[in-house]
Amino acid sequence: MPEYLRRVKVQMPVHKTEGHTDGKAKFKFLPAKDVRRALGVDYGRKHIGVAVSTMGWAPRPLQFIRGGGIVELMRMAQDVVDVAMEKQCDAIIVGLPVTHQGSLYKRATDSQQGRRCRNFAHTVLALSDKHSIGVFLVDERGTSQQAGALLDIVGSGQRRKGRKDSVAAALILSTFFADPGAALRVRLRNR
Repeated sequence: MPEYLRRVKVQMPVHKTEGHTDGKAKFKFLPAKDVRRALGVDYGRKHIGVAVSTMGWAPRPLQFIRGGGIVELMRMAQDVVDVAMEKQCDAIIVGLPVTHQGSLYKRATDSQQGRRCRNFAHTVLALSDKHSIGVFLVDERGTSQQAGALLDIVGSGQRRKGRKDSVAAALILSTFFADPGAALRVRLRNR
């Protein structure tokens, strides 16, 4: 580590405006603009692509998580939370495929895959809530096509299927860090 970085003391801000309270503040979540390290998630029924990035610098695709049906939803969500904890992430960013007439903020305009992604994000939040890891939704329009084009350029060969999803997750992180104000914080429904 360079000497000039050793001298800098970074303190994570404490925000009392968000989080859960029951007389005293238990959990604190960072607002999107203050997220330092995040895990990007490209949710799919066959593969869940994941990538990690610190402040948007060089998002790194990780090994994908094997998908499954609705029965496997809790296992997949727990796998995502486990990776986020292992990589010491402040937040989990889930890509949401917004339709052309739709909006990130209007659930009624979601496609079928959009509803799946939104439900998955709520499941991830229910599991990550106790670890103070926030969950955000980001418009992921076109990331899978961009990831496919990138893999075509580098010639990824036969292992393209799962890699495409993880590269898409890296692109989702790039989108998030480019404009964190456009992200939507996922909140537990019963609170």
